[in-house]
Amino acid sequence: MEELENLLQSPSTSKRLTSRALDLSNEENVDGMGENVKGLYIDVVSKHKVIIKHHKPKIIDDKIYDVNKTSRKRKLSEKSMAQHAACVNCGYKVYETDFTITCDKCHKLVHKGCWDDMFDRIFLTERLKWNSNFVKREPKRPKLCSSCFDYKASKKSSTGKNEKIKLDAPTLSKRGKIQIDKTSMETRSSTKAVKVGVQELHQSKDSKMEVHDETVDTSPDTDYNRHVSTLVSNALDGIGYSIEMIKYRQRLFIENDSCVNKFKTQPDERVTTGGKAEGTTMYYESDTDYMFVVKDTVCTDDMRSFESFKYITLIQTESKGCSPGYTRLKLVKLAGRHYRNVINKSAVVMENGEEYLSNVRYIDGVLDNEEVFRNRDGFVAVPVSGPSTPITHRYDSFDNVIALRCYCSKLIKQWLSRPRPNNWPTKEDLEWIAQLEAHAVPVGYKGSINQEFEWRVCYSLAELYLMKSLNECQIQIYIALKMLAKNCLQSISKDITSYVLKNVTLWVCESRPIGDFQKDCLLERTLDGLKFLQKCLKENNLPSYMISRRNLLAGRITADQRRQLSDLLETLITERARLFLRISKINDAIFAMHKVPDSLEEYGKKRNRLERLVLLRSWIREDVWLPGMNRGLKFQVAGKHVAYLPLERDMEVILNFDEVGMKRKGKSMTEIDALWVRMIQMMMS
Repeated sequence: MEELENLLQSPSTSKRLTSRALDLSNEENVDGMGENVKGLYIDVVSKHKVIIKHHKPKIIDDKIYDVNKTSRKRKLSEKSMAQHAACVNCGYKVYETDFTITCDKCHKLVHKGCWDDMFDRIFLTERLKWNSNFVKREPKRPKLCSSCFDYKASKKSSTGKNEKIKLDAPTLSKRGKIQIDKTSMETRSSTKAVKVGVQELHQSKDSKMEVHDETVDTSPDTDYNRHVSTLVSNALDGIGYSIEMIKYRQRLFIENDSCVNKFKTQPDERVTTGGKAEGTTMYYESDTDYMFVVKDTVCTDDMRSFESFKYITLIQTESKGCSPGYTRLKLVKLAGRHYRNVINKSAVVMENGEEYLSNVRYIDGVLDNEEVFRNRDGFVAVPVSGPSTPITHRYDSFDNVIALRCYCSKLIKQWLSRPRPNNWPTKEDLEWIAQLEAHAVPVGYKGSINQEFEWRVCYSLAELYLMKSLNECQIQIYIALKMLAKNCLQSISKDITSYVLKNVTLWVCESRPIGDFQKDCLLERTLDGLKFLQKCLKENNLPSYMISRRNLLAGRITADQRRQLSDLLETLITERARLFLRISKINDAIFAMHKVPDSLEEYGKKRNRLERLVLLRSWIREDVWLPGMNRGLKFQVAGKHVAYLPLERDMEVILNFDEVGMKRKGKSMTEIDALWVRMIQMMMS
């Protein structure tokens, strides 16, 4: 507590807390945040003394409150509860812990994430109209839902139907922040590519018949397959993989990242990736994947767009002579403030006198940088795996990747111009993805003669965007494939990873019309994914979805493993509906649905409620964090949040956890905490 008081009373900290208090007390910032998730606000009095105050939260299940300032925080009536029980934009349930805004016209609730996404798309064109010296401000976003907003009026200055998709080179604002500037690197709309793809499809009668036969299923087992698909989908809903819980996880991890990234003095920006960000894994089901993007550093193949910038570290990408999807990084200018020692340490002077970055030295520099924080917070370093530097802390595991911002116009052009006969992703999605940046991560192609100096180019943001755009059937295909891999395939080869199956899922989604991805088609589409994976194993070539020339299987799986995997996949395809019984979670859920359906439903509600509480608790911890605050101090400050203890009491009720009784039996606090976490892990893993 003495350390906490010293931190809070220091002039530098009180200054940050003062600005934070002003932000939270501002009506524009407070407006639209739920009463129960409204955090602490801070009032600074004389001599830098900080007083922490709280708003009393309403942690009541299924209670919705209208917190719009214009309506004076009126409580919604029971009659209007049904009207406000779901988000107007996405149609999914609004829980008591959601971040929401209230539409000024219809007074219905909208998820803050859905509201942000809607206006990100609407103002995309305006957002990209930058001047050469300053960033043009984005129009003010009205608090309106998708039904009440006038799209036509807002689209007057937007691009027309036949306008080209433009890949925008980044620029810097006055403060040195990297922005997007429309300069060069144009590609045509995917309309022409789709036409070309359709023509190629019709040139082969055999391929046309094959697609037709797979699309129109006239087998007598069609009704049975649809029934099994619906049954398995309902089973996944009951054990925590419903579309509502998936969307909920996605929104909360976005909020967690925003809590960390709001501090401009940080040397990097955190992006949660992997299953946590996609919403396809529960809180304790797997490691948390973080990508930290270094600020003031740019890797690019278009040097002209950055030559005039003074205060950035400029790196040129050279893909010639490298494996597909990999590049070498030539250091042109070291002028950025952040990670200078790491980049300088990784630079190696070659025979031609040029400096190239070594991925091995880069990771060594990152490990040296992180050693202070690991020792301070009690983390234990795990052996390096690929580009990541994993760490663990008792019950939590993290895979951290320190990435460099990368703009590779040629790679994204190839992806955008690829034929897409089924119009997926849509043109709007292509326009959005065209503006997203890539990242260079420190790992070379296995077996390459230049492996130490090759860096992998990743489109993690684009892949994450696509995963979030999947519908219920598509996302459950991915979950089913991951479960099959864990229960069956990974016993032969650990290289059938979640990332491999993510690419399989995206290829399957692109290969079929969106109408084929319904809840009652889960079995057939899962079989499509297994057939595609089997074909790739036989050819020893699984193309990456974003960089199709990159083979995800190269140098990873031996010939004997490929043969065993192909045989096992053939068995799974032959089993058809019975393959789901190989997945222990689905098998148990289906058994419970038939024997004790009421108990399964009650368990599902408790499990979902518990995970929402755990996610909200993690948000409180991230929200109170300040730069320089260690893990223990962060937890102490979070424990003073007025919503924290009620959250843990609700969790105890759900778990039927009797802490007082355990103390009477002589259990130590360490043993009680270990049992507490173990019980949560059992329900959320």
